[in-house]
Amino acid sequence: MPRTNETPREQSSGVRSRRIAFAVLWAVAISGVPARAQEDDWAPEVELPKPQVELFLSSLFANSVSEGSFGVRGSFHLRKRFALEGSLGRIADSRVDLWLLDVSAKYYVKPEGRARVYFAGGPGLFLSDELDANEPTLNLGFGAEFGGRGFYFRPELRGRFLAEDVDANFGDLALGFGRRF
Repeated sequence: MPRTNETPREQSSGVRSRRIAFAVLWAVAISGVPARAQEDDWAPEVELPKPQVELFLSSLFANSVSEGSFGVRGSFHLRKRFALEGSLGRIADSRVDLWLLDVSAKYYVKPEGRARVYFAGGPGLFLSDELDANEPTLNLGFGAEFGGRGFYFRPELRGRFLAEDVDANFGDLALGFGRRF
């Protein structure tokens, strides 16, 4: 046994402090720290929600005028609560071809369950070859996805704001039917 200048009481005190420190570190290591990281919105996740594709019908309204539209959307989850969505819609106006192209960020307030509530918003384009109008837009809205792991339906309300023609801003009330893969 190596000789030290410490008394047996001092030696046992040092061993006890190391054991206490080891026990505290062990307790921290196996505590809820990893579980808490899984709940964090920014923590890497083992399994993200599935990509989605949907068809939608909507009613665009502005200044007591209403037009119908239809289109397709797709979204991809980056995190449990965050997704990117792209949509292409055609406004059903028989006189001219009008299209809406959007890219939106979605934040899910309630990311799990049968009713997944979200807020969405992002840039877009209002396109028309006949009117020679390709105008940038901003869309902001909210909605919910109702359904299980496979099929769902989604009511949504969005406001669309045109960059150049402020008087032509309009709302969009949509109902989508989609599938998560």
